[in-house]
Amino acid sequence: MILYSFNMELSNLNIFIPLRSNKGLIHNTLSQKTLLLNINQYEKLKELKSSNKIESEIPFDFFLKLSKIKAITASAKGQLKNLKNSDFEIKQNNEKVMLTIMMTEGCNFGCKYCNQGLEKSTGYVNEKLMKKISEYILNLDPLPKELEITWYGGEPLLRSKEIIKSSTFLKNICSKNNIGYNSIMVTNGYFLNGQLSKDLYEAGVLISQISIDGDKISHDASRYVVEGKGTYEKIMNNIKSSLTSRMNIVIRVNTDKRNHKNLKNLIEDLHKKTILNSKNFSIYFAHVYDPKLNMLENQENVDSTLLSHHEFAKIQFDMGNYVRELGGSIAIELPSNQGECIASRKQSFAIRPDGSLFKCYIPIANPDESFGRIENIKDSMESATFKKWNSWSAFDHPNCSGCKLLGSCRGSCRFNYISNSYKNEEFKCPPSKYFTNEYIFQKAILDGLVKPHDWDNDKSKTKIDDLRFKPITI
Repeated sequence: MILYSFNMELSNLNIFIPLRSNKGLIHNTLSQKTLLLNINQYEKLKELKSSNKIESEIPFDFFLKLSKIKAITASAKGQLKNLKNSDFEIKQNNEKVMLTIMMTEGCNFGCKYCNQGLEKSTGYVNEKLMKKISEYILNLDPLPKELEITWYGGEPLLRSKEIIKSSTFLKNICSKNNIGYNSIMVTNGYFLNGQLSKDLYEAGVLISQISIDGDKISHDASRYVVEGKGTYEKIMNNIKSSLTSRMNIVIRVNTDKRNHKNLKNLIEDLHKKTILNSKNFSIYFAHVYDPKLNMLENQENVDSTLLSHHEFAKIQFDMGNYVRELGGSIAIELPSNQGECIASRKQSFAIRPDGSLFKCYIPIANPDESFGRIENIKDSMESATFKKWNSWSAFDHPNCSGCKLLGSCRGSCRFNYISNSYKNEEFKCPPSKYFTNEYIFQKAILDGLVKPHDWDNDKSKTKIDDLRFKPITI
């Protein structure tokens, strides 16, 4: 075999996973691609890992395979610098603009833990505000290539007619100006039905995300209408009828200690109701927020219901596997790029019905977090609050800059950092971090690289310390 000498370095974004049967995996988080290695290849790269220098000779075909997944690079530092620059460029330009529009603060539910409650204003987004939003889009130079709207609340379907009218309005403007348009709606699902789903889809609302708090018993205990009546069965019936339209339905399952033991019941019920296997249906599991984030109006006894990051991570992984086992689809497949949202893009933000602006929808109930108003957008972007959000970068934060997941995570949710709510830096990371190797291996199975029996339960598991490298100043 002819050998070639290369002055190359191993990427700092490589994750090594030892397997049974004299095998191993190398996964690069920048390319999000994985390569199966034989024992000789695996051990050779592990030897080089400490110095990151590939001074010895390697077979040319092996070199090409490593290059293809970006596991080797001319400069490990340069690779990170280029990633930082490209990430900054993408997030500063206006090729894609993402706006979250809080259609109304009002809600028909009385959930104890929510930042939107029954006592909120019933004001809603009107034509005047929609005109201001359209002016903002059309005044961007250059015009964006894509506009993505998220209809939010309160409960946005309290104003379903206005959503249809507003979405149609924006859709037509985008069509006239060669701007791609799509929109998403976040709803409790109580008012959604087959006909309304069809009308919304025609208006450009392609996806509805519906929040569920577990199985029927768990959900009805926490999500109910003003009269105290449970909402589970009505929402399930609405989902089933909505799936007859072309709209994609995504269920977000809010998960804590009160419902996590009953999540299998929910999944099985969705399967029984012939919802789980629908082609336009998917599901994901979400960690209930820490009350220290000041998102809760009623924090009484909430601490006792919260799952730790690690506890939730295992539930998220296990329940995702159970969904797939029954033939369902997971809405957010991991590992994946988790760093894109309205907070990360300069020209994107959330808008309240009164026209006030926020860089993130999470603190939208807190007026102190507003960075300005839609009618004065240029000056608003010069505010200290806006600059605080826009200037944050995972590449400059010590918790992120020495993490191998930087290539795909990009800091994930910047609110967790900017809010300074978590004293433990690890808690700012997505919980899925604790099952990094497990997710990579799972994807490798789907890609046909490995078989389930290749997993070594002792050696293959994620070890958090193995996900770090010595931070490099870039």
